Amino acid sequence: MSGFLSKFDELASATSGRSSSLSFLTRTTSISQHLTKNKKVLFILFTLVSLVTILIETNQHEALLDSLPTVTITHNNSNTDSNTDSNIDSSSNSTNIDEQQQQQQQEEPEDTPPSDLFAKFQPVPMKGQRLSELFQSDDEAPKFALSDSDIDQLLSLPLTERFDLLLPYKPAQEGQIPRNIFQQHKSTNLDELGRDITRYINSFKVANEGAGFEHHLYDNKKIERFLLREYGLLFPEVVELYHALPKNIMRYDLFRYLVLYAYGGTYSDTDTEASKPVLDWLSYNDTVYGDANTIGAVVGVEGECDCQDWERIEGRRIQLCQWTFQFKPHHPILKLTILNILRNYHEKYNSYWKVFTAWDGQTYDFNKEPKEYLDGVIEFTGPTLFTDSFYEYLNSLDSETFHINSPNDHEQIYKNLRNPHPDLTRHSYVWEHDVNTNVGWENFTNIMEPLVINKDIMVVPRFYFNPRKAEEFPDNQYWVKHNYHGTWKQSPV
Repeated sequence: MSGFLSKFDELASATSGRSSSLSFLTRTTSISQHLTKNKKVLFILFTLVSLVTILIETNQHEALLDSLPTVTITHNNSNTDSNTDSNIDSSSNSTNIDEQQQQQQQEEPEDTPPSDLFAKFQPVPMKGQRLSELFQSDDEAPKFALSDSDIDQLLSLPLTERFDLLLPYKPAQEGQIPRNIFQQHKSTNLDELGRDITRYINSFKVANEGAGFEHHLYDNKKIERFLLREYGLLFPEVVELYHALPKNIMRYDLFRYLVLYAYGGTYSDTDTEASKPVLDWLSYNDTVYGDANTIGAVVGVEGECDCQDWERIEGRRIQLCQWTFQFKPHHPILKLTILNILRNYHEKYNSYWKVFTAWDGQTYDFNKEPKEYLDGVIEFTGPTLFTDSFYEYLNSLDSETFHINSPNDHEQIYKNLRNPHPDLTRHSYVWEHDVNTNVGWENFTNIMEPLVINKDIMVVPRFYFNPRKAEEFPDNQYWVKHNYHGTWKQSPV
């Protein structure tokens, strides 16, 4: 009986006149407490009461509606004004409301994009312009020029659509990579970092001061401010992802993608040492292989294993490094990398148990000692994830216009491989082990000179960012030496 009374209360509260109905029910319930001899009688009694109550209130509502004047809504669909005007006519002889709603649905289908929003942001003149500058924010607190309704409409869009709308990228756009250099460490006070780290940082900072480069060293506090300033309001998922990742090194991985995606420039870890000023790198030449320099991304090969059991040694047959790279702002390779980390978190990571499952089914428990989950970091946010995203983007490009400008003799290089893996010759373990890959590791194997894809992406040989023995190469052939301090491998947090 108590269950029936609960359902009856819910039914009564659904009507607009629920206060009078509930008052009646309360009196009826009080009486029913004394009538416990026959439950069937009580059940019938309450059923009748509910039906009578609903009929009475329905008739009252219909009478009330009949007494009101009919409302006519006229929509102004002018393209010159993003705000829709509504004119209300109080005439009782106007069109029926249902017909008005049907007409409105025909004129404005549900899948119509927020035209005023798209008009506001397309095209967006953002060649190297910071997101915070576009929306009139300063270093301390965002001061966005967007209205609340604009923000609500933006946040209703999927993250990838917000990226495309607010942070558009045009391949082979004019202009060089911005002259920004970004690094991160536990402190921004060089006196606290030790002699070696200070020397490495100064190889980027001091050596490039006279060439118009801005050097930015971030610690955790500056990273937090950056995230809130550039992503907090319009991309809150990104800030949430940063804080949700289980280890600091994973947050540092995400930061390097995010800072170049927002600002563009050069990123390099603080255990790397520049062998020459960044301005002297090929990416800042006026021309590249006879074409005007429109390079928007520079990535280097970290390692390659031309061996039978390469899967035990390297994360990928050819793995790209992300301790040093360059990008123009809003590059889609970085967008895919960020989205794939988000995808890993939501689809392959158990945040309660802190266990990550990689593409091959291998699990990594982040509650254990670092040596037990290091490969999981590399797969989740690190260089293998970055490599997969790189190939994913290349294989999304139009094959008819895809072009590689390379001085390397790829046919001869491939013939000289000891273990070409014929079954994987067009395959590089892109996302979800996709076997339909058209661009794979063999396009970049054992290259000795940089190559350029679609006048936009430069891939440099391993020794440019990663000379195993720097003394074997003259200074004009490698740009960065990686000193492999690897402190993250010992850190439990």
